[in-house]
Amino acid sequence: MKRSPLNRVMVEYIVTRLIAPAICYGLSLAFPRAHLLWSIITTLLVLAPDWDNSIALAMMRIKAHITGALMGLLCFFLPVGQLASLWWA
Repeated sequence: MKRSPLNRVMVEYIVTRLIAPAICYGLSLAFPRAHLLWSIITTLLVLAPDWDNSIALAMMRIKAHITGALMGLLCFFLPVGQLASLWWA
């Protein structure tokens, strides 16, 4: 029996590959930054054809980015001058 090259999973994968960069491009228009190409490439790399691993990898990456952003925000609000004076006092 010959398999159809465009089964339901393949169509979903193609649609996801088209929608994800479009969303990324729309976000880059809403929040202009210089890294548009890099964000689109990252979006395409995260969406692997292996569905079992793709969702878990994307969720792990989202959690890591949120954690990194929160740590960066925490470091931004640290009183570095006061901490340095306490350290060398």
